[in-house]
Amino acid sequence: LKKVRNQKDVSLVLQLLDRAGLDVCADEILLNTVLETCTRHRETRRLESILATFMKSGLRPSLHTYGSLIKASAALKNLDQCWALWREMEDRRAMVPNDIVL
Repeated sequence: LKKVRNQKDVSLVLQLLDRAGLDVCADEILLNTVLETCTRHRETRRLESILATFMKSGLRPSLHTYGSLIKASAALKNLDQCWALWREMEDRRAMVPNDIVL
């Protein structure tokens, strides 16, 4: 999914996820893959939906996932959310950002 360049193929895969009723926030690897793919292919409505679901999920993301969430929020031009995720990562979770997040 990450290396797919054809928008039609991306749409087909995302439709398959929809039909399967998968909660992308239930698995961190799936969440990262979908976030990165949607960010790259500018699937803004889906990004908004995934981020809203994530905020309600209670998932404790890894450093890599924080990076994906911040990039997705930036793609939506939601700087307040970018900073909120950054502060959560640093202050509440005591994680030190590295090259993955930056």
